[in-house]
Amino acid sequence: MTILNVHLGGKLRLMRRRLPRWRSVQRDEPHFVRVERKIVQVRWLTVFFVALAAPFAGLTPAALLGTYALVLAGAIYTFMLQFAIIERHPEWLAGGYLTSLVEAILISLIAFTTGGAGSIMFLAYFLIVVAAAVRYGFRSSFVAVGLSMVLYSIVAALYPGGGPLGIGELLLRFGFLAMTGMLAGFLAQEAHQSRVALAKELEHTRELHRESTALAQENARLYSELQERLKELERTHHQLVQAAKLAAIGELAANVAHEINNPLTAVLTNTELLVEDGGPEDPRKSELQTIREEALRARGIVRNLLDFARQTPPALELTEPVIIIKSVIPLVQTRAALAEVEIRHSAEAGPLPIMVDINQMKQVFINLLTNAIDAMPHGGTVSVTERRQGNRVEIIVSDTGTGIVPEHRDRIFEPFFTTKPGVTGTGLGLSVSYGIVQRHHGTITVASTPGLGTTFVVSLPVARQSDGRPSSSPPGASAATIRGVSK
Repeated sequence: MTILNVHLGGKLRLMRRRLPRWRSVQRDEPHFVRVERKIVQVRWLTVFFVALAAPFAGLTPAALLGTYALVLAGAIYTFMLQFAIIERHPEWLAGGYLTSLVEAILISLIAFTTGGAGSIMFLAYFLIVVAAAVRYGFRSSFVAVGLSMVLYSIVAALYPGGGPLGIGELLLRFGFLAMTGMLAGFLAQEAHQSRVALAKELEHTRELHRESTALAQENARLYSELQERLKELERTHHQLVQAAKLAAIGELAANVAHEINNPLTAVLTNTELLVEDGGPEDPRKSELQTIREEALRARGIVRNLLDFARQTPPALELTEPVIIIKSVIPLVQTRAALAEVEIRHSAEAGPLPIMVDINQMKQVFINLLTNAIDAMPHGGTVSVTERRQGNRVEIIVSDTGTGIVPEHRDRIFEPFFTTKPGVTGTGLGLSVSYGIVQRHHGTITVASTPGLGTTFVVSLPVARQSDGRPSSSPPGASAATIRGVSK
C-alpha cells in the first residue's frame, strides 16, 4: 500500500507540474480552437443522448439500426476531431465551413432515418447554426443556415414523412433557423468585440503598469543619487567652513604669536639672568624656575601657533606609510610605556606608495598617537593599520580609550579646542594635522563610541607615475607586519 501511495503521489505531482504548461498552451491558441474544444463536449453529449433516446422513439428495427450506425459515425467524427484535427491540424477548422458541412450531413441523415421531414431531429440544425456563430461569427452562422436549408430541403423532398410539407411551413422553419443564426451571430460579434476591447484595455493597463514601474525605479534611482549628492554637498560645505575657519584663526594666531613671542623672549632672558645672579642659595630660585618653565611652555604654544598659521607647502617625497609609522613609534614608546599602553602596527601586503612631506606626516601621526595614549589613562591598546582602498591609501589609528562624546566630535578639529584636563593640551594638534592632510589632498575622519574607543582614518591618494600607473615602492619600504609593545 505504501508503494502504491508513493507511486500515485508521484503521478499527481507530475500532473500538477504539467497542468500549468497545458493551460498556458491553451491560452496561446486561437479563439476558434479554444471554442472548438468546448463544443466537442457538446458533440459527445449529443451522441450520448441520441443513442440513449433512439430505442424509445418508436422506430422500426431498420430505422433503429440506421440510427445507431449514424451515431457510431458521429462518435468517430467527434473522436477524430478532438484527438487528430484540433491537436495536429487546427488550421482545417478556420472559418468553420468543414465542421458545419459534416455536421449538417450527419443531422440530415439522422433526420432522414428517423422520420424524414417530420423528424424531431430538425431541431439539431439549430445547434449547428449557434455553434458556427459562436466559433466564427456572423458570416459562418449564415453559411451554416444555408447548408442546413439545402440539406433539409433534400430530406423533405426524398422523405416527406407523415405528408409533404407546405411552402409556408418550410419557409417558417427556415425563417426561424435564419433568425436564430442572425441572433447568435450578432451576439457572438458583440462578444468578440468586447473581448477585443478588453484585450486592448488590458494591454494598455499592462503598458501603464510597466511605465509606472519604470518611473518608480527611475524615481528611486534619482532619489538615491540626490541623497548621495546632498551628503557630498554637506561634506564639502563642512570642509569649506572648516577651511575658512582655520584660515581666519590662522591669520589671527600668526599676529598674536608674533606679538607674544617678543615679550616672552625678554621674560626668559631676564629670568636666566636673575637665576645666574642669585646663585644656588637664592630664596627666589624656585619662583624663578617656575617662571622659566611657564615661559618655555608659553613659547611652545607660540611655536605651535606659528606652525598652525604658517601652513608650509609640503616638500613631497615618494615613501610608504610603514616607513613613517616605524619612525614615529619609537618617539612615543616611552610615553606609551609609562601609560601602560601597547602599540600594535600592521600593514597590508603589497606596495602602498604615497607622495608626502615625510616630516609633516610624522607630525600628524605623532599627534594622533599621543592623543590615543592620553585617552587611555589606565592602559590599553593602540592599533595602527595601513591598507589600500581603490586609488587611495588609508592609515587607521584606533585606540581602546574613553572615546569622544557626540557633542565634541564635530569640534575636535577646531583650533584651541581640547578635552584634555588641566593645561596638558593646547587644542592645536588635530587642527594642525587636519591642515597638513588637506594640503596633501587627503582626508582625516573620526569615528568614536564613548567608553569603547576612537578610530581616526587618514586617507591619502596613491602615488602615480606620469603615465598614470601606481609608482613602485621606495627603497627600504616593507609591508611586513611589525609589533611594538611598550609597558
